[in-house]
Amino acid sequence: MNQPWPTTDIDPIRRLRALAAGISGAIVAEGFVPEAYDDVWARLSDLERELPRLVPDLRWLRITHREGDRLEVVARGHSGLRARFDAVLRPGWCFMQSRFLVIGMAAAQAPGGTALATLAAVRAPGCRAIAALAAPLFHRSVLKATARLRRGLQERATCHGSTAEVPTASTVASGGRTWSAPPAGTGESGPQRRRVGRRLLAVQNRVVNPLVVALAERGWVPPTYALVETVGRRTGRTRRVPVANGLDGDTFWLIAALGEQAAFVHNIRAEPRVRVRVRPARLRDGLTMRWRSGTAHPLPDDDASAVSREYRAVQAAIF
Repeated sequence: MNQPWPTTDIDPIRRLRALAAGISGAIVAEGFVPEAYDDVWARLSDLERELPRLVPDLRWLRITHREGDRLEVVARGHSGLRARFDAVLRPGWCFMQSRFLVIGMAAAQAPGGTALATLAAVRAPGCRAIAALAAPLFHRSVLKATARLRRGLQERATCHGSTAEVPTASTVASGGRTWSAPPAGTGESGPQRRRVGRRLLAVQNRVVNPLVVALAERGWVPPTYALVETVGRRTGRTRRVPVANGLDGDTFWLIAALGEQAAFVHNIRAEPRVRVRVRPARLRDGLTMRWRSGTAHPLPDDDASAVSREYRAVQAAIF
């Protein structure tokens, strides 16, 4: 009657799939590279050096504390946003969690190479809808990361005198569909990158921003988000766009990532009276998002980087 509970060992790929099934809105992309598992994981497990190279949106990543396979990690994107992760790093397995993000990587030996899997999830209301909209972009980013990983492995093999022939494309499969990556060593031309940039901007403006605006109107966004409402210079209708929370006392710093090309900047120049929906700067004033009215003053000669660093420090102290 005291028989031990049956157990089984599963490889990291299957484990990541099982974990994703229990995370609301998780996206999983799987792929394959023809390089040896030891070489692949030696690069992927070097989080500080390799992840910023594989993920273009990631500026840097630092391991601030290590205890066995448990890590504390701080990451910063090129947009300036920072996040602290609790991570677990083991052979073939990396799992990272922050307040709003869940990221996982897994690798396992496979016939002829290495099987890979990547997981991503957002901890926010409406995460399933966000996942459905973000899945194509996620798959594309995983494909590009896989291609960059293979280029790095091939460059290393070349430096060591290896001339092994590799297949010309890699794939990432998810949800019954397969996306093909370009051959390793090839890249997109300038016009191709510009076309991709325009497409991503269109997806952001037509799909992502309206969803975030709808969530922010209900107060279902992290405290680092805010809404700015302007009057359309052509239509005269109100326009709302999600922005970073730049509240500092009675001043709201609004930084346009696209500079003078941002639509809301044109609207502000035509009609400087705006409203922002934002959480109070002090916790004692509550956490409810409220509308504030004011007059916007463009500062094209101001140091946007310095302002961004200043109000990020304020946010870190508050939130």
